[in-house]
Amino acid sequence: MTWPKATVRALHHHDEIELVAASGHTPSGHRRYTSDDVRHFYQVRSLRQRAQEVRTGQF
Repeated sequence: MTWPKATVRALHHHDEIELVAASGHTPSGHRRYTSDDVRHFYQVRSLRQRAQEVRTGQF
């Protein structure tokens, strides 16, 4: 399974609901995500997809 690129909006959403947190912020206040942060985002996304498949019987 291949995943589309992580969008800024998706990363911000996951940050707001505290599933994935930015490692830091730039001096101007922008969120800064490390490669580990993005990897964690994809792990969370994968688990959510699997849960959806199990709920709908599509596994």
